[in-house]
Amino acid sequence: MKPQSSRQLKELEEKNVFDFYEISNGNVVIYYRELAPEGQNIINLDLKAKILGLYLGSASSAYLYYTNEFKEWVKGKSLS
Repeated sequence: MKPQSSRQLKELEEKNVFDFYEISNGNVVIYYRELAPEGQNIINLDLKAKILGLYLGSASSAYLYYTNEFKEWVKGKSLS
C-alpha cells in the first residue's frame, strides 16, 4: 500500500472507525475491540489502480481474536 492509503487508514483509526490496523504482505488487517452480533462495519477507502484492467480482491474473513477456527468468509469483490 502507498503512503496516501496509509494516511487514510491512520485518519480513520483516529476517528475511531476501527480500533487498530496493520498492513502485511499487501493486505490490510482491521481490528475492532467490539463487534455487535450480526453487525456490519463498512470502511470506505480511496484507492487507485495504476494499471487499467479487471481486478478481483482477495476473500475477506472476520473472527474473534484467538478463535480463528470460527472464521466467517466473504468472497472478494470485482473491480474494473
